[in-house]
Amino acid sequence: MHLLAVSHADPSVPDRVELPDGSLAQGGFTVLLNREPRAAHGDVTPADVAGWLVTGPEAFGLVTPPFAAAHRAAETEPVVAVTDYLGFRQVYWWQGSGVAGISTSAPALAGVAGAGLDHDALGVQSLLGWQLGDATPFAGVSKVPAGHYARLHRGTVELVRYDIDRTEEPRGRQATAVEAAGLLREWLVRYLDEHEDPVLQLTGGHDSRILLGAIPSNRRRGLHTLTLDSQGGRDAPIAGALSARYKMVHQVFDTSSLTGLSAAEGHALATAAALRLDCSANPLALAPLSAAESQLPQGRRLSGLGGEVARGFYYGAQPSGATTAHLAERFARWRLFTNEAVDRDALVPEFTEAAEKYTIGLVTAQLTSYGDQWLRSLDEFYLWQRMQRWGGVHGTVAAVDRVFLNPMFDRRFIELARAADPADKRDSRLLAAIMRELDLELAVIRLDSGRSPNQLAKGRGNWRATARKAVGKVAQRVAGSRRSPLGAPLLSRLVVDHWRANRGLLDGLPDLVRPSYVAELLDGRRPGDPHTVAFLLNLLAAPKP
Repeated sequence: MHLLAVSHADPSVPDRVELPDGSLAQGGFTVLLNREPRAAHGDVTPADVAGWLVTGPEAFGLVTPPFAAAHRAAETEPVVAVTDYLGFRQVYWWQGSGVAGISTSAPALAGVAGAGLDHDALGVQSLLGWQLGDATPFAGVSKVPAGHYARLHRGTVELVRYDIDRTEEPRGRQATAVEAAGLLREWLVRYLDEHEDPVLQLTGGHDSRILLGAIPSNRRRGLHTLTLDSQGGRDAPIAGALSARYKMVHQVFDTSSLTGLSAAEGHALATAAALRLDCSANPLALAPLSAAESQLPQGRRLSGLGGEVARGFYYGAQPSGATTAHLAERFARWRLFTNEAVDRDALVPEFTEAAEKYTIGLVTAQLTSYGDQWLRSLDEFYLWQRMQRWGGVHGTVAAVDRVFLNPMFDRRFIELARAADPADKRDSRLLAAIMRELDLELAVIRLDSGRSPNQLAKGRGNWRATARKAVGKVAQRVAGSRRSPLGAPLLSRLVVDHWRANRGLLDGLPDLVRPSYVAELLDGRRPGDPHTVAFLLNLLAAPKP
């Protein structure tokens, strides 16, 4: 269920507020819009939310994402919806003529507004697979910006920035590692003291390894760990070995559950995922995970999401000079358009040409607005754009289904990472230094990349890995190949099979889709790649004005 609030300029028409439990709000209320949000002082309560709005809303800036809440002091007072400092928890607003609304669901708000599709926003999504800025696929429906709350009253939405600048001075790699390790250890120890039986989502990668390292070794025994992986994947063996070493209780779950789905069941699962992602990201990435998660207990989950900002994984083959429009365009074409772009043959030429021009212009404007140092501009773009609009839309679903905790989203950690010199973050050197500071034993165990944090910290073999990534990216671009999320190819085939058995389902596609492509897809002359199928699913799931 979603929060949906609609207000009219006419004071004789009362606000209508549908709460996430399905009830209509009567009088005042305060509701948390994700499970057990966390701040430096501990769990955030409804009383905290109501108090901060009166005494000091800047306190919201210290809540660890994801976080959102809604509050109304009394029936005739404004409805306020607040999102976290990163804008990770998605909340939306719409302003009409004499009427306005806020919601945690963009499709629901678009349905109330009678909003049509935003072709510019869809153009961005057709190339990136996700949205940029505060856009949604629906004209007039926008995301509440990071560090803001929306105040809805008498037919008007006002956006208010509560956040204040919280900048850190550069400390050097080792000093940053010491401080970051200390605050992560403090965060996790306090959480373990206050909550029983959290589950660490453990992979073969660096970020979840750091969370394990931040848990004192004498508190690891009996800790539950979980790995979602495909058959023969690299994550499960590494996570299993770590779990066995420290006597942790390890559970592995893969996507084999999808093999028993019918085409109709697969289509229903994917369509539901499209709506849960607000038609703004890839439903074929979420749906297989949803199928797996439906068979798992939805408790308190510790995730390594957030470590990317300290990792510099997108620095590969990038220069360290000034930010320029030329670099921004090259970055868009060779990195952002590579993985999730829709098959150009599926869309009319006028749309694809306009989409490319608009998206390059938008990416360039954003990157150049973040400063004159190219690598720092990339840091800011990935934090405030990709993390907020791609990670955030998926993380919002997780935060509704379970307690979803990201210690590396702690504001202090993020600001330390932002202040660090890019040279210290390149090739995961800063993360490796943090790992060494936390646990030297874990630091010598290899990651899924084949190198250990200890090797990364010393720069061993880093140039070879960078060269491999660069060559792979060029080959991927030249070949036109795109990586698919876990389970997406199988689910994509099920969706296409269902469309072929029910051809009328594709009759409602907008005119930006080429009819000849649809005909070839339904006749079996085109298989339909997962990213294009995902885009079509979003178009079909969108409410019609």
